[in-house]
Amino acid sequence: MSPDVLLQISLSGLTTGAIYSIIALGFVLIFKVSRVINLAQGEFVALGGLFMVTFGTNLALPLPIAFIASVAAVTMVGIAMQRFAISPAQRTRGASMARILIITIGLSTFIKGAASLAWSKDLFYLPPFSGNKPIFLFGATVLPQHIWILGFTVLIALALALLLGRTNIGKSMLATAENPEAASLMGINVNMIVVISFAMGAALGAVAGLLITPITFTGYDRGTIIGLKGFVAAAMGGMGSTTVAIVGGVALGLAEAFSTLAGLSELKDATSFMVLVVILFLMSGGVLGKTRT
Repeated sequence: MSPDVLLQISLSGLTTGAIYSIIALGFVLIFKVSRVINLAQGEFVALGGLFMVTFGTNLALPLPIAFIASVAAVTMVGIAMQRFAISPAQRTRGASMARILIITIGLSTFIKGAASLAWSKDLFYLPPFSGNKPIFLFGATVLPQHIWILGFTVLIALALALLLGRTNIGKSMLATAENPEAASLMGINVNMIVVISFAMGAALGAVAGLLITPITFTGYDRGTIIGLKGFVAAAMGGMGSTTVAIVGGVALGLAEAFSTLAGLSELKDATSFMVLVVILFLMSGGVLGKTRT
């Protein structure tokens, strides 16, 4: 294998893995604070792209405005999901994690149905943010959209680190994740923190959808598989580590890319789920155990 081919495949895997990392961060933020595994997370990805089609293509809004409006719209969907479906179920005496999990599956199906009615069952395309002229890097070809994806991933990781480590909201989220009862006694509005976690999770899913749609298209049902891959990346850290979510997403993207190189392109999607099976059966606490940060 030539160095050029190795670099090309690595860059492709990094780009895909960066998207998985962003989605995984949404899973982790929601789970750490609310103990909810939100299997509708992938639908936020699809909605991000679909709203961008509406705001950016149909309404022809400038890219920054369309981007912000799309993320805001999906964020509102995430908040509504928590307030009107998840929260009432959690307040029910004896509500189990399995029951909440089933509710999120139902919400996923509902969102897909509503999206198919609102946008039809067609596939939609978004133009790249800054053109489609390839950039040549050490013999490899990189599309400008790939740079946007990697750049946003780095910015999101830094922003989350600052939020959780330096702000009152971030510290309240960590306190709620550690012990909701104690956090409440300390004056933290736990219910509001949970809502914020869902809002952030939905926003992250939307950003992932906005970034990936110019490369892969979008549609009402395009978020399911990519959402499950984000879940696999999050599960690598036992659903408790933002750091491992990022590393896990990148590792998963690279594994898929190199499985294609090995002539196993038909097993590309299966790679993620084989990793999940290993985690569930052999490493219940995640690849690095129950990491907290």
